[in-house]
Amino acid sequence: MAGGDNVFLFVPNVIGYIRIALAAASFYLMPTQPGPAAACYGLSGLLDAVDGHAARALGQGSRLGAMLDMLTDRLSSMGLLLNLALLYPAAAPLFQLSMALDVASHWLHMHCTTLEGGRSHKAVGGAAHPVLQLYYRSRALLFLLCAGNEGFYGCLYLVHFGEGPPGEPGCGHGRGGPGAKLGVCTAPYWSMGRLDRPVHSGLWGVYTGLDRSIVVYGGSRPVHSGLWGVYIGLDRSIVVYGGSTLVCGGLRGSLTLPFAPCSGAGGPGLFRAGLWLGAPLAALKGALNLVQLLGAARRLAAIDRAERAKGR
Repeated sequence: MAGGDNVFLFVPNVIGYIRIALAAASFYLMPTQPGPAAACYGLSGLLDAVDGHAARALGQGSRLGAMLDMLTDRLSSMGLLLNLALLYPAAAPLFQLSMALDVASHWLHMHCTTLEGGRSHKAVGGAAHPVLQLYYRSRALLFLLCAGNEGFYGCLYLVHFGEGPPGEPGCGHGRGGPGAKLGVCTAPYWSMGRLDRPVHSGLWGVYTGLDRSIVVYGGSRPVHSGLWGVYIGLDRSIVVYGGSTLVCGGLRGSLTLPFAPCSGAGGPGLFRAGLWLGAPLAALKGALNLVQLLGAARRLAAIDRAERAKGR
């Protein structure tokens, strides 16, 4: 085999191998190191655009590269969703459904495209749904929806560990390590910091949780937990748990609590803002996956009918 004919060493395919290594590294880091994990996962996703440009520029498109690209995308998303299912167990069935729909729709679509003579799942023919034709033929739309979908799930992963920069308005307390100092959080200001122990409140008040892991305990039993919930303390025995994240606020007066420094900026954190922006794009991508699955099943049934007609 001549060196130039070694498909395994085509530049786009080598980029694909690097993507696989980065995705594997991100999966290893996800349980304990969100920053490096997100960096590896994000770089792997960015290289997805690079390998396509390299294939077109160098004339090194191949069936192996197309399959490698599709499988890397699917397995990378699956690995992230598996981690999200561990971080958000209540939403695990939704993540499982998303994984199943993503893998099934792309595999069936790829199989149909191959039977129809296409070299890649992006090479849709006239038999495909018009929406899918627009999606795969418009590189800008393809990039927007894929990036928005990955961004949504990536931010959902990151927001579990913290809001990200910028955080909520500052609370006027000193700098210090987790739980190192007492600070005063006065309404309507908010604080988000890292804790090494539960926060005990001695005030009646209203507490707004910004993290679904927050649980408010009254005595020894949980009172309420949820996403963007409102928690009303009814006695002095209330303990606010937010994993390692503190979100505190007082309806009136002030709360004196041990917390780490605020970021000093206004508005939601970067990760939560990315979550909001990516949510509609992720929902649209999921709807396209459903259209793709149903359309591929219809096309495969048409192929079966044509083959049976020839055999008569």
